[in-house]
Amino acid sequence: MIPFPELETIVEPVAPGAAGGTSAALWWWLLAGVLVAVVLMLGWMWLRAVSRRLAVPGLPPEAAREALRRLEELGARQNADGLVVAEEVSEIIRHYLDRSTGVMARYATTPELMGRVRRRVPPPLPAVAVFEGVLAACDRVKYGAGAEERAALIASAVAAVEASQSAPLPEPVRPASLNTTQAAVPPIPNAPVA
Repeated sequence: MIPFPELETIVEPVAPGAAGGTSAALWWWLLAGVLVAVVLMLGWMWLRAVSRRLAVPGLPPEAAREALRRLEELGARQNADGLVVAEEVSEIIRHYLDRSTGVMARYATTPELMGRVRRRVPPPLPAVAVFEGVLAACDRVKYGAGAEERAALIASAVAAVEASQSAPLPEPVRPASLNTTQAAVPPIPNAPVA
């Protein structure tokens, strides 16, 4: 028969922490620290998002102040040609509309801004519609159909900027909930059937 190996002596278990190893309490403290850091970071991100939503008014006052300042500087200039004034007033108003309402006014003509180019286009925002007369006067001067006085043009632009600050903006579009039934979309004519 094969001899059975001799059993070694059983060593008594060492008390936790007595051998100089890491204790389970240290791991819990590290886990708690990471958890607190994550919670603080998420809280900071949430507060930033909430403060951005609350701090953004309908029309940014800095855009209006900048437009009014630039119009005032333009009015203070001496020996300015009517054509140059009309071009600069148009550029100032279009830049203001771009910054304050989000309408890409710098890249659109006056009829496009006022919704008169295409059928079935919704009317412009009230903050944009205020500028119809000013932009039309600038266009008349730029294209030689009228000779507006520069002081009157600048005064009407200043009045329109001030009036646009009190113009209401539409409510933001909210996505429809999944529980509501949406209107049926009409079929596209001459579309292939799937």
